Amino acid sequence: MASKKGFFLTLSLSFFVLMILSLSIIFLKQANISESLNTNLIFLQKADDLDSSIKSVFSEAYLNEAGIYYYQNNNHSFTIVSNLSKSFTALDSLLAQLQTDLESDFPMIKIYFNNFLTTHGIISNIGEIPYYFNSTNGVYIPNRSNINYYNISLKLNSGLTSCTNNLLAGGAVSINVSIISNTNNCSYMGSLSQGTVNLIDSASNGIEIKLNSFGALNISISNPSAGANYLITNITVDYDEINQKGYFYLPMEVEVFDALFDFNKRSNVYLPLND
Repeated sequence: MASKKGFFLTLSLSFFVLMILSLSIIFLKQANISESLNTNLIFLQKADDLDSSIKSVFSEAYLNEAGIYYYQNNNHSFTIVSNLSKSFTALDSLLAQLQTDLESDFPMIKIYFNNFLTTHGIISNIGEIPYYFNSTNGVYIPNRSNINYYNISLKLNSGLTSCTNNLLAGGAVSINVSIISNTNNCSYMGSLSQGTVNLIDSASNGIEIKLNSFGALNISISNPSAGANYLITNITVDYDEINQKGYFYLPMEVEVFDALFDFNKRSNVYLPLND
């Protein structure tokens, strides 16, 4: 009888030990899983911090050098204010150096400029409406089907000799134009939607505001030596109303990748919102 009791006691102890071992293995696996999850979470947080920091550097560099101001007015319009003419030589040099330094210091980082170095513009996420600086010392907005009209105000840092209206009706997008100078002003409003407004200032510099029949807008200065603060453009773009938060971004991308964590994120450089 005693031997049977000893046998059952030994068996019970064996089961107890096996149970303890099983629980230990489960806890160990859970600990490993938790550690792995913590490691992944820490990596994702650090990757996100690095991504945000790099984008912040590029957006700050752009805003400091470009002299551009942007405002999301409501859910159907935004306004962009910039001075002309411009030189982006210093900005391009700075961005190239940032790209070299970042990609050298962080092998997991890749910078893609795309068409940014030729346009130096910003893009609204609403209908992907871009605002580009062009090679004619002006600005250019390609036609977009959701644009309804442009409200344009130009302020010249000189006198105005002539202001000729060649705008017509019949285009896809309406336009209102107002020009202010040191001497006199002119404005054209109403159902005008294609053609040009041609200006000549007191120094014989030519300015052309052109809207084609599809709704593409181009403002150009014929004399690039006019100076950085020669002309201030204030352009409001009205588009189809949409229930979506508006923001602006640069047409360049930052990629963060890591093969060990099977991680890859490539996205645009977003600009901070202005009030």
